[in-house]
Amino acid sequence: MDLAPLRRLASVLLLSAGASACLLAPKLVGIEPVTLDEGRREIEACALDGTGLSAVTREVYALFDLDQELARDPRAALRALHVRADEDADRAAFFALAETSYWLASQRPERGLWLASAVYAYTFLFAPDLGQLPGPFERRFAWAGELYDQALVRAASPRSGEPFALAEGEYALPVGRLRVTHDSATTPPAGEALLPADRLRVEGLKLRLRDSGLGVPLVAATPRARNASTERVARPLTAFLRLAGDARDLERGLGATLEFHSGYSAESISVNGQTIPLETDRSAVLAYVLDEPRLWRFSLTGFFGGADAADKNRLILTQPYEPGRVPVVFVHGTASSPAYWADLFNSLWREPELRAGAQFWFYQYATGNPLLYSAADLREKLAETVARLDPEGSDDALRRMVIVGHSQGGLLARLMVIHGELAWFEQATGSTLESLALAPEDRALLERCLAFEPLPFVERVVYVSTPHRGSFQAGRWYSNWLANLIALPGEITRVGARLLAGSQGRLLERSFTSLGNMEPDSRMLRFLAEAEAARRVEAHSVISIGAANPADPAAVRAADDGVVTYTSAHLDSVASEDLVPSGHSCQSHPATIRALRRILLAHVRGSATLP
Repeated sequence: MDLAPLRRLASVLLLSAGASACLLAPKLVGIEPVTLDEGRREIEACALDGTGLSAVTREVYALFDLDQELARDPRAALRALHVRADEDADRAAFFALAETSYWLASQRPERGLWLASAVYAYTFLFAPDLGQLPGPFERRFAWAGELYDQALVRAASPRSGEPFALAEGEYALPVGRLRVTHDSATTPPAGEALLPADRLRVEGLKLRLRDSGLGVPLVAATPRARNASTERVARPLTAFLRLAGDARDLERGLGATLEFHSGYSAESISVNGQTIPLETDRSAVLAYVLDEPRLWRFSLTGFFGGADAADKNRLILTQPYEPGRVPVVFVHGTASSPAYWADLFNSLWREPELRAGAQFWFYQYATGNPLLYSAADLREKLAETVARLDPEGSDDALRRMVIVGHSQGGLLARLMVIHGELAWFEQATGSTLESLALAPEDRALLERCLAFEPLPFVERVVYVSTPHRGSFQAGRWYSNWLANLIALPGEITRVGARLLAGSQGRLLERSFTSLGNMEPDSRMLRFLAEAEAARRVEAHSVISIGAANPADPAAVRAADDGVVTYTSAHLDSVASEDLVPSGHSCQSHPATIRALRRILLAHVRGSATLP
């Protein structure tokens, strides 16, 4: 039988079936419209956001024919890729190793995997002999920095609430071993708790401001004794693990040094000839320090409890003294505390030029006490601090001090730069000090408060919402009632009683509190407003004007901020005046922050007068 026709028929049928199959098969490659957000999520997907490995990492495994191994046994695929990356000196492969290690550790946390991710990311970023270094616009560049930081913090602080701690020793990695030592020159003192900033949520500050870079930002908290009366103390640190080689040295043992860099002085470090900015979270440090109820309670205890609160008067230095940095001293207002400068300080601390050129101090004081009494204390504390920090007088920057005062604090700032005289006091009382027949200690107190010279190291002052001619609120009946609740130190009440007796009642008892001092008809305020500041001092006003339109001169002249009128806060003699559309507590208003930033930048740059 001739089978040829049958064979030809079968061939035709097979060809027809194949053609039909081709015509009926679904498309293998194509496109589908999606939203822009969906498209970006697909492009940006990587192990850092928990969506799996990125496309660039999967591409590397495919190029090395390891994609099936990756699906079957990811750890075996990682070890195989390590060998190929080493042999081929392939920088992209080291990024893939960093992301794979992180992805595996995210599924089953292991310190060795976290450390491996940091080591591979470090190699991708810094190894000099793997071809062209990654550029700032390459997606893997940003991812590698984040992989390094996140892997290191997870290796040293596995769970929330745990401090950052990576002990010296040898650690087994998926490939090879890592020997970690600590840099003795930068290691924090024993007992200082190192809290990863990424494990802290900041509350209360308007902005969480952070310097971008590499390394793990930490809050280094100083321990304090149980029931201690002192507030929290903390400083910004950044942890950085520096390799003595790169991932290609793991199999024979790779050395690494854990370094800690101060957020007060170290802005960047050098790695293999590259200048690398350090990641720092100063807002977390500030929030940690302010997370202390007694700081906020002082607003009221310091106002009403002057008899005891005066013992808590103090000058707070936010960082260790460094020569060459101008002191900027903030003085809070009535019924307030240093904590209310938080947003302003947070923003100014963010400015690199101010961090390099200034050091920020805060004066805390009992705000119910008389202005002259508080001013005498501030004057002495500033003088003592300057003498202690620089006994030889060699630091010129320390003698270019700026004082920024809000409300009552502005009056204290003014009392630092004018000449104290007895004339206004004797006119107010109708008596001389000699005729009052005061005890020696009482006369010494009055002379300390009344007769003084401008501080020679203050070069600039800024008055913020300051009642130079008094506050209309201080004359209201409820202010009189509040004044009666203020407990004054014994020496003030003793001298006050003697003054009232010796001046035939020409002084009101209420005048011995800060509220009485700030009445619009206060003779002391009249003296302050008319007194001339030392010629070397440049002054500025930042005035809150409530809802008034800053562009309308008539509205500004009639404005008030709920506590102080514009006409009370205005001084003709200042070098600049900024208007803030805000109520009296304007410290955190953007206009106040901009004004202070401008003034302080000009000062640290050496400008004598602002435009």
